[in-house]
Amino acid sequence: MYTSLPTTSQQLEGYLYRNATKFLGTKMGDEKIGKFPNRASYLINIGPKSSGGTHWTTLHRAGNTALYYDPIGMPPPQVIYDSLRAKGLNIIMSTNQHQDPRQEIDQTCGQRAVRMIVMLSNSDDPESIIKELCD
Repeated sequence: MYTSLPTTSQQLEGYLYRNATKFLGTKMGDEKIGKFPNRASYLINIGPKSSGGTHWTTLHRAGNTALYYDPIGMPPPQVIYDSLRAKGLNIIMSTNQHQDPRQEIDQTCGQRAVRMIVMLSNSDDPESIIKELCD
């Protein structure tokens, strides 16, 4: 299902710049979210900047709501969460597990995050996509 999608960080970003509306780039888990206009998305790697990265997730803004998707169902890193709350945004998170958290078994987090950004950025109702994933 995910074999035709990119795998390196450069490939993931390149794919998103070509296929997602208002893709703002990549953030690491210890970086605050700065500029974040409506209907914009970030690809988030939850690892600290010093680690080079550990796991890919999705952040998308829909009005006054930040939609966060992690394929293994974890909440956003604290720095990301705090910067979204400081902007006064409501946060909706997917808590369901769509990927095995053991990287030796399933390494599709990047492809899953990319697909989610493309879906959210091209949807007229991105909030419903995340809410459906939470059920």
